[in-house]
Amino acid sequence: MENQAIIASMSENAVFLAKPQLLYQKAFIEAVAELQATQHDRYYVEKSLDLTKLAKKRFFQAYLKDIQEQEAGIDLPVGRVPQTIYWLMKKPSDGQVIWLGRVAIRHQLNDNLRKIGGHIGYVIRPSARRQGYGSQLLALALEKICQGQPSLDTDQALLTCDENNLGSKKIIEKNGGIFSGYSEQEAPLPRKLLYWVPYNLPKIG
Repeated sequence: MENQAIIASMSENAVFLAKPQLLYQKAFIEAVAELQATQHDRYYVEKSLDLTKLAKKRFFQAYLKDIQEQEAGIDLPVGRVPQTIYWLMKKPSDGQVIWLGRVAIRHQLNDNLRKIGGHIGYVIRPSARRQGYGSQLLALALEKICQGQPSLDTDQALLTCDENNLGSKKIIEKNGGIFSGYSEQEAPLPRKLLYWVPYNLPKIG
């Protein structure tokens, strides 16, 4: 009931971050089905999900439990670090909540994340791209970090993007990203651009 009250209090068309929960099962599945139909996307973790299984409550609850355990650092695979997941949601005028995207905030860096992934990874569903949601998602994620939800191992957040991904580059720079160098990926992948964002500073929405 508390979650429903929060949604009801949102202004029309409001965009907000929410922890993954059963309340958003239908919206999540619809959005990920759209993502999975986009063949050129490489990086989002949801591409391997079995949506037929997740349509069933018990499997979706198990998926939510796995996300919670990732945040707590329980039984992490080798090479993984604890991370907090937020979903970017929107409540339009018809009252039907829409899943716009996901952000994963990694609590600490390992060798691979320092070169490739950084502290923050995110994805926007295809039909919501080029509408400013990526920039809003990153700004809201940085606010969460500033509030200690979660706390990071540094006083700046590391973000990365492919050298030829001009959209991501623009989003990072709009949110205060300071370019610090390049990191090589295996051929034929492009170089990664590395940016540090001092998240205790005001961010552009």
